[in-house]
Amino acid sequence: MMAGEDDIEYFFLKEDDFDEVVAFLAEDYFQREPITLGTHANKKCEPGKGRMGEDVRRCLKSGLSVGARDRKSGQLIGLRVSNLLDREKPFKSTQPCNEFEELYRIAEHVVNHVYEEKADKFLMLFLLSVHKDYGARGIAGEMVKMSMEAGYSQGAQIAFTCISNVLSGKVFEKLGFKKGFALEYEKPGHDFKLDLTKMHGNKVAYLVTKELP
Repeated sequence: MMAGEDDIEYFFLKEDDFDEVVAFLAEDYFQREPITLGTHANKKCEPGKGRMGEDVRRCLKSGLSVGARDRKSGQLIGLRVSNLLDREKPFKSTQPCNEFEELYRIAEHVVNHVYEEKADKFLMLFLLSVHKDYGARGIAGEMVKMSMEAGYSQGAQIAFTCISNVLSGKVFEKLGFKKGFALEYEKPGHDFKLDLTKMHGNKVAYLVTKELP
């Protein structure tokens, strides 16, 4: 029997949740994320290693990442992995991107435009995923809202993310995010290596932002 709304527990993820989080990302998120599919990275996906692992750890440490769990089964069914960025104190990873190199290249090409906004601190909504069996129930939106409230309490002025999936875009549209810079993969002028036939019709990555609160 599928869990109802009252059977979903929302909670803030901690560093101790790292192994469960990266397992969920490997088994669920990166098996459906368009850029990962377009680069075939889903076939050898190890998000607990390299830069991705480092970024996930930093997000969990921030206190801004949210999980959703089925109370009855105890299963992790969703996560919103987030972090706080400070314009004056940028973080530069020295870890290898490994199989996620193209994903990082595309995401950075898009989200670097957030610094055109007049703000000093930003809530980076890094990764959002809900298990395919629990979709269309408002779980993603609830996790995003919790992360935004926590981000605002830590001084974030603007929340942002890179949208690579049409379905995810609808979640942020409902929450009042505005569209910004868009990267169209089929347009000439870039050298991103993507197999568009594997991306389920997703041909654009774009920035969305929202002023907080």
